[in-house]
Amino acid sequence: MTDSNNAEHAAQHDFDQSDVWQRLESAIDETLAVFPERPEKFESRILLSFDDTCAHHNHAQYELRYRFTLDDSRSTAVRLDNYDALHAKWALAGFNVHGVDEPSGKLGADRNIQGLRESDAVNVWYRVWGQVSILAQTRCINKVDNWNPPCPEPLRPVERDIAYERYCEG
Repeated sequence: MTDSNNAEHAAQHDFDQSDVWQRLESAIDETLAVFPERPEKFESRILLSFDDTCAHHNHAQYELRYRFTLDDSRSTAVRLDNYDALHAKWALAGFNVHGVDEPSGKLGADRNIQGLRESDAVNVWYRVWGQVSILAQTRCINKVDNWNPPCPEPLRPVERDIAYERYCEG
């Protein structure tokens, strides 16, 4: 494989690893602002990196995932109202809506909706499966030497902050 054949796997953002975590948090925060009500808390937050999905060894993709509590995941507000709000208002908030599943109106039905933030191409995925999650994802970005993430506070309280445990504790 040559670099010219893998242009789609090259760095595809105007930011690098040094501020990836903040970018992902801000994309989720902008998404939460569209909801009729912000959640009081989340069950967990995790930051994942995928080094093997990019063609270049000095690039990686990142995903920040907040998981709703099981009780909230069963509620009409989280399963239907948030989804409907994103479907109706996300484009006005600067997101290109895509990946829309239009399931039945049944509360337990799985549904997905994604929005690509126009300002920096961060993708946000509202995944309404058994337990609801909201994920922000990058394409391939440049890594930086000796990356030491800034460890931002979670947007809402989390019961288990796996991201902080992984990157910020000793």
